[in-house]
Amino acid sequence: MEDLWAFNEEVVARAIAASRIPVISAVGHEIDFTIADFVADLRAPTPSAAAELALPDRAAMLRHLSQARSRLLRSMETVLLHHRRTLDNLARSAGFRFPQRLLQDRAQRLDAAAALIGAGRDRALRLRREKLAAFLASLLQHRPDHILALRRFALEAQQRRLEATASASFTRKSSRLANLAGVLRVLSPDATLGRGYSITMDSAGAIVRGSNAVRPGDQIRTRLADGSIDSRVL
Repeated sequence: MEDLWAFNEEVVARAIAASRIPVISAVGHEIDFTIADFVADLRAPTPSAAAELALPDRAAMLRHLSQARSRLLRSMETVLLHHRRTLDNLARSAGFRFPQRLLQDRAQRLDAAAALIGAGRDRALRLRREKLAAFLASLLQHRPDHILALRRFALEAQQRRLEATASASFTRKSSRLANLAGVLRVLSPDATLGRGYSITMDSAGAIVRGSNAVRPGDQIRTRLADGSIDSRVL
């Protein structure tokens, strides 16, 4: 009793009761009781039990969050790799003859990919929120208010990092698509005509590639940037 009497002092009891920080009393052994046990926010039979009540398994939580982050990043990388390959194939294809149609098609696919990634991210965040809610319900049974606030802050920080990663990836892909669109516009037939060149076609619409392809009297059409001119070979 003499060893435990310090925890029966009025000044100690009032200090524990006035503390804004949650206090767990774990003095002596399981059969021992002091006044401090009755004014504390929670009583534990032993110091080891107090540690278990105060904190969840930190290693397990970190491992779970790391696995979830790895799965989400792998999913995002797979989708982005697929679209990166699609864009590379586009740059090497014969679609340069029809740049506007090609750009419209690729823009639609990029929107679909963005929607897919957004849905996956939202689903992952929803699962994280549901698990956090279950975890918080368990914590509230022991009233560790400060631990609750820390866990909520950690989840919000994780969400911000995930959103920042997705946003940065979208920005890079959008920039690359804009660059490819610029290249397509420069190399398109319309851009070539705009620089002063022209395309001559015979009466059947075939491109005339040399003077020996026509004869005097043939009807030809010359296409310019702002229209076309019909002529006859002299």
